[in-house]
Amino acid sequence: ANPTGLALLSDESGINAVGLGIGHNITMMLDGESFNVNNFYQSDLDSYTRGQVRYPFYNLSEGEHLLELRAWDVLNQWGYDSLRFVVVSAERPLLNQLLAYPNPFAESVSLALNHNQSGELGTLEILLLNQQAQVVWSHYWTGVLEESETRLPGFSALEAGLPANGFYYVRVRWTRASDGKSDQIQEKLIYMR
Repeated sequence: ANPTGLALLSDESGINAVGLGIGHNITMMLDGESFNVNNFYQSDLDSYTRGQVRYPFYNLSEGEHLLELRAWDVLNQWGYDSLRFVVVSAERPLLNQLLAYPNPFAESVSLALNHNQSGELGTLEILLLNQQAQVVWSHYWTGVLEESETRLPGFSALEAGLPANGFYYVRVRWTRASDGKSDQIQEKLIYMR
């Protein structure tokens, strides 16, 4: 996997991105290996108080990793943050998160899907189910998922013919065209007229 580490930095006194002071560099540490990322820092336009670090990682192994970041402001105060993440194989489609908003909804719902299938051709099936698991609305699409977070076709309560207030479920299934492998994800919706 070749992800990009993204860190959004802000400090009202300013970000020390030139390493003034011994050891006062912006550093990332991946699984205990530390590296200087000063050259990957880009300040926001016309701002010395905000910016971002975009650091490319190459050939990360599958499994859990720990990413840590340490940065300094111009007053020699440091900040630290960390996160754990999991690298999974792109051999298997993985639908990470389905966003349905607004939720609860009264008129229409927008959908977005987070996945590991960027650039893959396949078929997307979106189903709206009632509490008895009966399909009340469906949409099918064949194409290429371009981004790792893809906006999906939403629907309106009128279009779906929702008869009453209550709980519904939106289920998304992706089937990759090249090998037929698939994954699905589901999210609960609340309909309130």
